[in-house]
Amino acid sequence: MRDGKLKTGKSGAKSTNFIPTKLDFTEPTDEQAEISERYEVIGLPTILFLDEKGEEIEGSRITGFLEASDFIQHLRSLREQ
Repeated sequence: MRDGKLKTGKSGAKSTNFIPTKLDFTEPTDEQAEISERYEVIGLPTILFLDEKGEEIEGSRITGFLEASDFIQHLRSLREQ
C-alpha cells in the first residue's frame, strides 16, 4: 500500500469493498502508541480490518508478510462474513 492505496494489480483490483489506510509507525508518537495499545499491535507489518464502528473484525488480522494470492483469498473470506 502506498499513499493510502493498495498497489494496482491483483490484490488492489479485488479490494473494492475496503477502504485502505496506511499508518506509519516508524517514528513513535502519542497517537501511534494509542493505536498500538487499542488494537494490541505488537509487531509490524500488521493489517487490521475494522468494521464501521472501528472495532476489529474477529479473525481478520494479518501479521507479517502475505503472498498476494493469499491476501486476495483473505479479502474474499472477509467479504463472505
